[in-house]
Amino acid sequence: MQYWESMLTKWGFDDGTTVPDGVEVYRDVYLKTVNRLAEKHGSSQRFVPYDRDGIHNPCLVVLVPCDWFKTSYLPSQAGNERWQSADDDALDRVEIPLGQMDEEMRTALAEAHDRDIDLFVEVTTTVGLAFEDFLDDLYSDPGDANDAAETAEAVPPATEPATQPAEEPASQPAEEPASQPAESPNDETMTKLE
Repeated sequence: MQYWESMLTKWGFDDGTTVPDGVEVYRDVYLKTVNRLAEKHGSSQRFVPYDRDGIHNPCLVVLVPCDWFKTSYLPSQAGNERWQSADDDALDRVEIPLGQMDEEMRTALAEAHDRDIDLFVEVTTTVGLAFEDFLDDLYSDPGDANDAAETAEAVPPATEPATQPAEEPASQPAEEPASQPAESPNDETMTKLE
């Protein structure tokens, strides 16, 4: 559960500046797993997703009482779809057990961490269709041509290091050509195969 700790505080994900792609999908997998394990272990608490507006981390999880979770939150969620954020008004009406996680929930979280549930999430990143238009516009926008020329002038051309001419080796007596080529071990084999 690589992102779990960042989801617990409004300062997570570097105060909301480094929220990774697909984090809502990770959160959904975490919450469904942790809450199922909390039920298994008899916890009186559950976690719900909360999308925080404004500055700071927008992708949070909030600990709530199990009764509220079962009667007020869970019935509003559709089947196997991703759970939607609990709204501010609903959370204002519930007593949130801040920092008071029960032992059964701690056990559920430890078990969820041990199960490598991040492996169930597949996030796909693609290039948007507008990128081709963007590339086409690069040729037609004269401002971009000037920017490219300025960039080219700002970067000095790479130069090759100066090389000294290699000294010629001292003359050595030329070898006499062999009168007959030396036999290779394969010559005999080739003769036998022919």
